[in-house]
Amino acid sequence: MGSDSRVVEGREVEPFGRDAIERVMRERIRETIEQLVAEELDAALGASKSARVGAARVGYRHGVRPRTLTTSLGPTTFAMPRARVHGSDGTTEWRSQLLGRYERRTQRVDEVRSRSRRLNRSATADAGPTSSVA
Repeated sequence: MGSDSRVVEGREVEPFGRDAIERVMRERIRETIEQLVAEELDAALGASKSARVGAARVGYRHGVRPRTLTTSLGPTTFAMPRARVHGSDGTTEWRSQLLGRYERRTQRVDEVRSRSRRLNRSATADAGPTSSVA
């Protein structure tokens, strides 16, 4: 978004340090998410950003907002575009089909969390009731 990815918590990050691979992967994930959402919005509006297409345009962009999505590499904050779409029922706010309105984790992260909860429950059940010795 507006921050410098080479600076973490007030200190300069080494370009080839211990966490360089993860840092670069997170940056690429952010760029990929932004590109996919921008392509989806272009299709929904019938025009790319700043394109003059006349009557083919069915809406207009009006800014971005920060959105955080937790992926298997951790949380990634990206710029989610906003737009108004003109339809037969009037003007509505555009909603992405790629990322649901309240979706904050990828499906893979949800699966891992669910599996972890099941394992914790079964481990607790296997331990049996605890008895206290007085």
